[in-house]
Amino acid sequence: MNSRDKHVGRTQKEKEHYIRGLKNIPCGSTDDAEIRLPSSDKPEKDLSIQKSTKHRKTKTSERISDSLREHYISWILGFIGAAIIFFLSTFSRSLGNLEGKVSEIKELLSNINSKYDKVIEKNHNQDLKMQESSLKIKEIEKKID
Repeated sequence: MNSRDKHVGRTQKEKEHYIRGLKNIPCGSTDDAEIRLPSSDKPEKDLSIQKSTKHRKTKTSERISDSLREHYISWILGFIGAAIIFFLSTFSRSLGNLEGKVSEIKELLSNINSKYDKVIEKNHNQDLKMQESSLKIKEIEKKID
């Protein structure tokens, strides 16, 4: 069996319960008089504490949650800043769309105005022709009478 298969991980609640239990255990005194270690002159074993440069691998979710706990103000300010940037970019995009629509409407209005001016001029010309025709009809009627 692999050594990895022997160990079973604990949940956060189990860890907290274990730590709470350790804190509740009464500790005896640790006087130097009670501890008697045999002296050893054998330099064969190195009992110094090894300093490892390797870091324990942790899950990404744990690293993120630790970072959130330690730097929550920075995270909050970052989210607020990102939201402001998002809303400003959305606002500028919608403002650009509105400006485009306004320019299209201005072009349409200028086209309508030019067509309206042409219609008015045409109506005026027709009125002039009608007046001319009515004058000619009156002259013809005078000649006939």
